[in-house]
Amino acid sequence: IATEVAAAHAGDVDARSRFPRETVEALQKAKLLSAAVPAEFGGAGAGMLELATQCATLAQGCGSSAMVLAMHHIQVACIARHAGGSAYFEKYMR
Repeated sequence: IATEVAAAHAGDVDARSRFPRETVEALQKAKLLSAAVPAEFGGAGAGMLELATQCATLAQGCGSSAMVLAMHHIQVACIARHAGGSAYFEKYMR
């Protein structure tokens, strides 16, 4: 994704100050947006090192895409850690 999608659109993303839609769609298709979701909710249950590695790899293709992914992972990780037991958030993570 970093080389085939993110890097291919990085120039346009930066030049037009736009959201890296193509990269996010590719991340979603590859199920990488659920990497931080605990396994019991259908995610990969990835730890911080793995999530940081994903972001660092993506940044080699497009820094903006990596920032979007990092912010996404931070939000998901916070929900997973601090909303345990909440039926609303458990449904959200599934």
